[in-house]
Amino acid sequence: MKKGVALLLALVMLVSLVACGQQTEPTDAASDDPPASGEPVSSRDTLNVGICADPMNLDPNDNNSQHVQRVKTQVYETLVARDTEGNLVGGLAESWEWEDDTHILFHIRQGVKFHSGDELTAEDVAFSIERAYNMGAAQIALSYVDIENCEVVDTYTYRMALTQTYTPQIAWLEWPLTAISCKRTYEESGGDYMASPNGTGPYVVKNFVSGDRVELEAFADYWDGEPAIKYLNMIVVTESTNRAIMLETGELDVAYELSTVDYDRINEGATTTVVRGPAHNTNYIGFCCMYEPFDDPIVRQAVMYAIDVPACYQAAYGGVHELATSMVDPEVDGYSPMDLIQYDPEKAKELLAEAGYPDGFSCDLTTNSDAERIAFCEAIAEYLSAVGIEANIVTMEMGAYSSVIDTNTLEGIFILGATCTTVEAEKILRNFTSDVSGAMNTSGYRNPEFDALLDEAVQTIDDEARWELYAQCFDILAEDVPWYPTYDKQQLTGVSRDLKGFYNGSFECARFKYCYFE
Repeated sequence: MKKGVALLLALVMLVSLVACGQQTEPTDAASDDPPASGEPVSSRDTLNVGICADPMNLDPNDNNSQHVQRVKTQVYETLVARDTEGNLVGGLAESWEWEDDTHILFHIRQGVKFHSGDELTAEDVAFSIERAYNMGAAQIALSYVDIENCEVVDTYTYRMALTQTYTPQIAWLEWPLTAISCKRTYEESGGDYMASPNGTGPYVVKNFVSGDRVELEAFADYWDGEPAIKYLNMIVVTESTNRAIMLETGELDVAYELSTVDYDRINEGATTTVVRGPAHNTNYIGFCCMYEPFDDPIVRQAVMYAIDVPACYQAAYGGVHELATSMVDPEVDGYSPMDLIQYDPEKAKELLAEAGYPDGFSCDLTTNSDAERIAFCEAIAEYLSAVGIEANIVTMEMGAYSSVIDTNTLEGIFILGATCTTVEAEKILRNFTSDVSGAMNTSGYRNPEFDALLDEAVQTIDDEARWELYAQCFDILAEDVPWYPTYDKQQLTGVSRDLKGFYNGSFECARFKYCYFE
């Protein structure tokens, strides 16, 4: 074993044994008061949450969208979790340690029950990890797992084998798509998660009405203590303005993703406020590199020279978020500023002519139905028109939008965002590797040089050396432009002032198990 690897493993073993047994604790983000001590008692038994899109299904290992995971994270849990400070702590794995460069031993928390009453064991973990491994949506998180050599050691011990040293693997296991579900229930239901969504989470699914709501009830036998609020309704409200209005009228207690237009009013409301926090989510202009004309990097460069991104951002978002300087925000480990293309319409015309489009061309510019993203597209379209590119703005409901993204069947230019849930740049860089597709590589970008650099990086133990390799990856992306980062998103969640214990969780998914009403 290399000296650097040995040191890393010693440190990881020490940290895992000391920290991983911790349970996450909330902050009282909706007020300046300290969190309540002991078990909180809620004055109301129902929490109504406005979500942005239909969750579509209840499969724990399917669909990368945070809109979907906001529901599923109430039902299912992962081996690893994050506390309110963003630190990795034990989830369903009470602790873990690296046995050597390519093996991690997980000690499963004992006494944890599924909603069916079955006890969680290492067999459920092995089943769930293998299933997630074989699901396209979760592929990116487990691409270095040597699934054939993973094994159940005993009832509460699971050994994960890796194909090579892969430093970010633990952080990936906090990702919702690696969630653990009950093996027995899956087999007896024929894999029907809509009929039998059996997780270990704090809430149990009671009713799923597609396109309308998911009704959940507190799980009395939840291992971390029964939630204070008994009923949780996740209500689909696709328009951000409507979510804000429903929060003000009391129809909702939580409204995800407030628009900048509503921000000040909700934040200063007599009965409402805004919980704001970093999302580690970078929004971007994406290009479908699999189809003409955007299979040519010169065309992609030309488009970005044609757009005044800061002006478009200001017109649509009004400065509530932060202009992006890279594919990840500066708080992410391995961040490196990129030499991003700046507005130069004459350069755009020159490159279009070089690529064989002296008179421009027509293409789709696709986004979901979010009002601010539509406004952003409208501003972009005006700039593109000035250099001969006619952009047809296409708006889609988020569920349908996710479907075309997941299958790489979208053509043209699109607007989307990516969340760096591992808080290390590799998570976002992995979205450009040739071995993933769909939601994990929304542009269908392929570059062997990039692949080799990132592969070297994830095997590099020394942080600074790994960050330098990440910087070289960012340089390639700045040149090839499969994505162009536009702004670093802040989580803007509207909440009722009498709701306590709320905080914006990782992957932009709040954990409502900590909430209660005064």
